[in-house]
Amino acid sequence: MGVNNPIYVVVLIAHASCAIIGFGTVALSGYYVRKVNSNDLEAMRYFDSRRIGPRIFVVAAFCLGLLLIYLSNNSTSLINSAWLKLGIADYGVATAVTFGFVWPTEAKLKRALGGASSARDLCLDGLIRRISLGSLIVDLLVSAALILMVTQPG
Repeated sequence: MGVNNPIYVVVLIAHASCAIIGFGTVALSGYYVRKVNSNDLEAMRYFDSRRIGPRIFVVAAFCLGLLLIYLSNNSTSLINSAWLKLGIADYGVATAVTFGFVWPTEAKLKRALGGASSARDLCLDGLIRRISLGSLIVDLLVSAALILMVTQPG
């Protein structure tokens, strides 16, 4: 099919959009979690909301990325390229950290925010640090994957 085909372009835009939306919420978590101790209402609303959509977008970005490989002109040589393997590995680790660490810690934070204020302050600092660290790791991995996918070195 090739990269100049309109279907390829639409799938590419959908892939990039899904990744931005899905992993963008992880970046927002890192931003808002720093405001929780100051009782910022916007941060409290962010962590109180149900965000099922981002999970769907993270998975959709992966599926659409695989579809892009299939739709490209040289899918067999593309599959053997080191940059693609490294980019997929970055994405896989970022997804694992997001699903296995950041979002479960956000759920614990949501439960802690509903607790009494004196007990809440004791456990919030650890949760805040963990979400900040997880968000940073995911942001760096997704940035590395983005650089690899755009530049396609080698």
